[in-house]
Amino acid sequence: MIIDTLDNLEKYIGLNPLVGKVLEFINTHDLKDLPVGHYVLKDDELLLNIDLSKGKSRSNAFLEFHRKMIDVQIPFEEEEYGWCPIGAVPQGSYDMARDIGFAPTIKPRQYVRCEPGMFIMFAPQDAHAPLITEAEEIKKAIFKIKV
Repeated sequence: MIIDTLDNLEKYIGLNPLVGKVLEFINTHDLKDLPVGHYVLKDDELLLNIDLSKGKSRSNAFLEFHRKMIDVQIPFEEEEYGWCPIGAVPQGSYDMARDIGFAPTIKPRQYVRCEPGMFIMFAPQDAHAPLITEAEEIKKAIFKIKV
């Protein structure tokens, strides 16, 4: 997991060259103005979801994980995330077609807060519980980068 300001996103291009494409898109589009939906930026290698989801409390947020994609999440409002290493998560409930698995019975080991102007990056080794906020709904951008 990486959490940082968007001003530093370029420093992470070495992790995956598609991070540069994410930065390029951010610099040429106002993410907040994009309609909720799914955007294909480069075949199945780079996707963007603009999501509007119901906020959750720590007690009703649950861990999810991905095996093929890195999430770069950019919340437009303050959001908290739970985190747990993937090794602590049973691998039973995984949808290969959607590249998402859930671990509702495992509690996060750590929590971090991400504010507007920041991003958080989750790799396949990072189970994460998103959408923790006091707000009723939260809108955010989620870039999906194929590993």
